[in-house]
Amino acid sequence: MQDQPYGLRVLGKIVNVIADEEVLDDAGKIDAGKIKAFAFDQMQNGYYAIGEKVGQAEKNFTIHRRIYLS
Repeated sequence: MQDQPYGLRVLGKIVNVIADEEVLDDAGKIDAGKIKAFAFDQMQNGYYAIGEKVGQAEKNFTIHRRIYLS
C-alpha cells in the first residue's frame, strides 16, 4: 500500500479473471454495458453506476465526440 495525500492506494497484480457468460459479447469478451459496474467517489462518499458508452477510443485513446458535463 502507498500512503497518498488523498488516501491509500493498493497496488497488486491481476492473476486471474472470471466472468459469467451473461456479461460476454459474441466474441467472448466482457461487455462493459452488461456487467452493472460501479465506482466509488471518496470525495462525495457515494457510488455511481457505470455502463453507458459515451465515445469510441482509437489506439491512442482519443475520443471522437466531445462530452459536455453540466
